[in-house]
Amino acid sequence: MTEHINHTQEITDKDLSADDLYHNLLMDYAAGRLAEAQNMIIAAHICMSGNARQKLRQYESLGGYMLENECAPVSMCASALDNTLSLLDQVRHEAEHKSQNNIFPGNITVPTPITECLETNRVNAKWRMLFPGLETFKVKLNCPRHNVRFIKAAPKVKTPHHTHGGVEITLVLDGAYEDEYGQYKRGDLVISDENQRHTPQSCARRGCVCLIVSDTPVRFTGLWRILNYFIKI
Repeated sequence: MTEHINHTQEITDKDLSADDLYHNLLMDYAAGRLAEAQNMIIAAHICMSGNARQKLRQYESLGGYMLENECAPVSMCASALDNTLSLLDQVRHEAEHKSQNNIFPGNITVPTPITECLETNRVNAKWRMLFPGLETFKVKLNCPRHNVRFIKAAPKVKTPHHTHGGVEITLVLDGAYEDEYGQYKRGDLVISDENQRHTPQSCARRGCVCLIVSDTPVRFTGLWRILNYFIKI
């Protein structure tokens, strides 16, 4: 499986099918309409998924066709070209001076959009243990509506049963995990919402490392409800 998607632009339309939501998300990415957190996780997914790159090219071609044939020309400000060239020079400068990122274990490959975002926002990892074998650190980006965090699970670690108050987008960066709905490996994009209750468990051989973007914390259920007073992830 390469994608397991639901999506969201502002992630509010619950009437769309999973396929429709995924396509909308890629179209929003192609049009540059995503918030920073969503843009980072979708860009990383595209780096890891050939299928996603193919779909993105289709939407970019469609956008180009519409700009050329369906949109009336508008005047641009006199400084538009200089502003664009300045931004390109800034990107090259940042790339040349990027420092080594020691946040993740040395045996995993992290997509460039993630490392660039962490460098740009000067993120210093402060991993903390949630449960034995499960660590996390949060990332503050310029999009207060979304919570961004990384999860690192040792092999065969089970997260307590929970659901979600909103929508949670998970990208598997390394290893794999499974829940009541399926199995997910490196490069898979997984969406969970308030209709899903699950107990994820990491791969018995390698564990897993994931990037997660959500609009509300998880809500532990059953006997684990007491954790809601102490843990916000």
